[in-house]
Amino acid sequence: MVDEAMCFVQAGSWMSEPEQLEYGYEICARYHLNHLSTGDYIEMGQRYTVADLIAYCNENRSCQGAIRAAAVLKRVHDGARSPMETATAIMVVAKRSQGGLGYAKIELNHRVDVPNEFKYLAKAGYFEIDVYAPASGTGIEYNGSDHLDKQRSASDAERMTVLSALGFRMIVLTGTQFAHQLQLHRAMNAIALAMGLKCDRSEAFQKRQNDLREFVIRHWDGGL
Repeated sequence: MVDEAMCFVQAGSWMSEPEQLEYGYEICARYHLNHLSTGDYIEMGQRYTVADLIAYCNENRSCQGAIRAAAVLKRVHDGARSPMETATAIMVVAKRSQGGLGYAKIELNHRVDVPNEFKYLAKAGYFEIDVYAPASGTGIEYNGSDHLDKQRSASDAERMTVLSALGFRMIVLTGTQFAHQLQLHRAMNAIALAMGLKCDRSEAFQKRQNDLREFVIRHWDGGL
């Protein structure tokens, strides 16, 4: 039986860093790419944690690719719930030299319990923020095509109202923004501003950022 932790470490000897970064998120995700059916992915329990992969790297330091794998894991986080949530995280955590914001101190699906004094604003007792930067209180939500449903839109509106009332700085990304270079660039500038990061608007960085954008959506079917 092939051990996926071993595969991840050995991938450090031949995968590009963005590829291995994405691979790490997928191993530690709460979804599985479903190549055997018409669906793009299926929800499932998390198979490995980042801690599992770090432990394997530490125990197999002489293995080819272990050093690079350990470095990549510093930017990987547990529990992505969809490929586009992984894509959103990668746009934030990837190195600036690779087109990302270079900001690795995030959490995925950060739980926020609604205090009693705000429960009159929403039906849900808690919310989860897709990508959360604790230092600045910035939350990033990816809204896919399923969010176009009228009832889902109403729930999203309640979520944003409560989270804003609680002091979170919320930014929404959509599939349309991921599909267009300038729209995503402007959105990532807004995220950087909210996080207190420098906005790099140079042509060279925009080229790298667009290369990363094209990489993370290369398997996108337009319906996510």
